[in-house]
Amino acid sequence: KRGRYYHLYINGQYWGLYNTDERSEASYGETYFGGKKEDYDVLKVETGPYDVQATDGNMDAWTRLYNLAKAGLGSDDAYQRVQGNNPDGTRNPAYENLVDVPNLIDYMLVILYGGNLDAPISNFLGNTRPNNWWGVRNRNGADGFRFFVHDAEHTLLNLNEDRTGPYPAGDTSVVYSNPQWIWQKLQANAEFRLRVADHVHRHFFNGGVLTPATAAALFQTRINEIDRAVVGESARWGDAKRSTPFTRNVEWVNAVNNIKNNYLPQRSGIVLNQLRTDGLYPAVVAPSFSQHGGNVSSGFRLSMSAPAGTIYYTLNGTDPRLRGGGLSPAALVYDGALTLNESVHVISRVRSGSDWSALNEADFILNQTFKELLITEIMYHPVGDGSVDGDEFEFIELKNVGSVQLDLSAVHFTAGVRYQFPIGTKLAPGERAILVSNAAEFARRYPGVPIRGVYSGKLSNGGEALQLVHATGTPIFDVKFGDSSPWPTAADGQGFSLVPINPNANADPNNPAQWRASTQVGGSPGSDDPAAQVAPVWITEILTHTDPPEVDAIELYNPNTTSADVGNWFLTDDRTTPKKYRIPSGTIIPAGGFRVFTEADFNPNPGLDPSFTLSSHGEEVFLFSADAAGNLTGFSDGFSFGAAANGVTFGRYTTSDGQVHYPAQSAKTLGAPNAGPIIGPVVINEIHYHPALGGEEFVELKNLTSSAVKLFDPQYPTNTWKLDGVD
Repeated sequence: KRGRYYHLYINGQYWGLYNTDERSEASYGETYFGGKKEDYDVLKVETGPYDVQATDGNMDAWTRLYNLAKAGLGSDDAYQRVQGNNPDGTRNPAYENLVDVPNLIDYMLVILYGGNLDAPISNFLGNTRPNNWWGVRNRNGADGFRFFVHDAEHTLLNLNEDRTGPYPAGDTSVVYSNPQWIWQKLQANAEFRLRVADHVHRHFFNGGVLTPATAAALFQTRINEIDRAVVGESARWGDAKRSTPFTRNVEWVNAVNNIKNNYLPQRSGIVLNQLRTDGLYPAVVAPSFSQHGGNVSSGFRLSMSAPAGTIYYTLNGTDPRLRGGGLSPAALVYDGALTLNESVHVISRVRSGSDWSALNEADFILNQTFKELLITEIMYHPVGDGSVDGDEFEFIELKNVGSVQLDLSAVHFTAGVRYQFPIGTKLAPGERAILVSNAAEFARRYPGVPIRGVYSGKLSNGGEALQLVHATGTPIFDVKFGDSSPWPTAADGQGFSLVPINPNANADPNNPAQWRASTQVGGSPGSDDPAAQVAPVWITEILTHTDPPEVDAIELYNPNTTSADVGNWFLTDDRTTPKKYRIPSGTIIPAGGFRVFTEADFNPNPGLDPSFTLSSHGEEVFLFSADAAGNLTGFSDGFSFGAAANGVTFGRYTTSDGQVHYPAQSAKTLGAPNAGPIIGPVVINEIHYHPALGGEEFVELKNLTSSAVKLFDPQYPTNTWKLDGVD
């Protein structure tokens, strides 16, 4: 679960260092696992009676899991049944999946490593009652119950703590059951025990999260986050329980150092021995790799070793061991170093007699550059379809614009959405990879368009950052798109997607000038978007603060070398409601010419929709292209503006670096080229933003005139000028 540390003030009084985190309830399930929150069962322990209750949904499915576990999970039939499978492990749609076994294993390894005394079974209640656990399951989904660590302050205490049990909490009633009770019942199954061993090997070896070095690094990250903040906590509450206060420099530092110097260096080995004693980690030693995964060059030689037994491995993503202990037909005998010329996922085990080791696996990613991999379409705010929310039709398109096949193995998004390309994913020259939010709904809207993957999360309708990186974490590209000018606004809920101006080159995907709205509603997933059919026309000047006889006005300019037909296009003061004023059919703006519309055009019936005025206090103005039937055709131009002085216009102005702004103009020139921005009478003349150590930041203002300028309103002296961007 995600959390955040902060200093809390209540009515101005400092209240200490606090940590809030997400509650693993129905809304959490909907956000991270999909579906609707109304379909989730959420279980937690109610403090007081310390029994299990449903905070969302009901306990029916959990009770069915409890009864099946109580009947015994030792047989493969029973073990697979609670996962919704046939005895051979294949999915059976007639069986409900009641428990997410990989999640349960990882959850329990965290519990055991931390020596948690109060979850999911409480030592303080004689190990007969549960406490501090959450379970989440979608009744209409394909996944079983997932479990989440919660309220875990009684951890990392006793170096030799053994919380493996077995404990009786759950033996007598479902209301006292818990994830550890299910874990204990599952240990009767040999396949489960080996699966636990596989997870143990992943986390306790080869730099896994529960190895001493990695655990210490994670712990240090958390220390760095709050180390100095503890001073404030000590000042507020340090003497709440005793007269001599707990302080950061003594008690905090001592506690941290004890964990760093005593607990973390030794705990992994102690827990590993506890698991061996319980038969959850075999005596047969797993293979070791000469390099445990990572980036390699073509021709890399991979060696494997083990002190005893025969090493078997696969390169096709399957286990060398068959369920039940047999040898897979895909298994290869290791008899010498492997030469790797492409990215590959290596899975290996040692077999000694009839016994197998835990699984050792790693991804080997071939070094390459990805400058030819472009993002060529973003459908971030699609139109919905009846009861289906528009988010379900989101998609992202990538394209290989080079002449060489790309290996996308382990390429993944780190911002915006969550998706990692599987090992072995290839993208041929000119080929596209389309990632979608909902495969079924995408296929319904775009039949026949191939899907490469389904990402987790949603693209923000308000715009956000997307970043794609390769296996080492080095960025391939990042783009921070927006839903307002200068980004194409027709892509914001009007049915269009964002596409690059040039689908085969986009040196700066963060530059909105490199993007346009798709030519057609729905975009063009799977192919280059057709060339734009609409020549641009710009809003170049607006008048927003008027007194009669003057009225508000909007100036359009045709920057093209040919005339532009803007008939049937729309003007609006709200980009989310584009179809307010429809420009009369046949309206032509000559090349390099202007056309001015006034309130007589767009406000014929003041106060009645769709008539509008432009607010003198600030709002927005937009132009949308459309066809004769009133359908939007993808082009838009517009901007947001602030408060205006009476009779002063805002106008389009392009700076020396190509950025377009809309400052107040030095003169009103509706129907003619803009006069240029007002400059002065006071300007920022110098900024010292990064002084040397001991120096002072400053901002220098300069009066360009020969007279004094009052930095306040003489009629209302408390209304002073302000410098934006500083406190």
